[in-house]
Amino acid sequence: MRLLARVHPGSHRTVVEGGLGEDRHFQVDIRVTAPAVGGRANRAAGDALARAFGVRRSAVTLVSGAAGRTKLFEIDGIDPGDFPLRLKMAGAPGKDLTERPSDGRIQ
Repeated sequence: MRLLARVHPGSHRTVVEGGLGEDRHFQVDIRVTAPAVGGRANRAAGDALARAFGVRRSAVTLVSGAAGRTKLFEIDGIDPGDFPLRLKMAGAPGKDLTERPSDGRIQ
């Protein structure tokens, strides 16, 4: 499944929110704590999508948009019809997906 993502680096927490866009494409906003330096925000966005949709990180591929805010991701193993349910079951929208070490601090 392919989806458009608008990535917002430098946020206070990592969150994936979205749904079906006006043009009937799947669209998400991804807020990540990582800065937009050296591809860190792109990697964090891919990690957040994997956690939100319950797939391995290797199933998420950045197809285009590496240098911009709007990106196209491909997620293997998800049927497009399952998109809204998967996002809802994952606790998104609004679920804090920021990875934390066992002591609870944000990395």
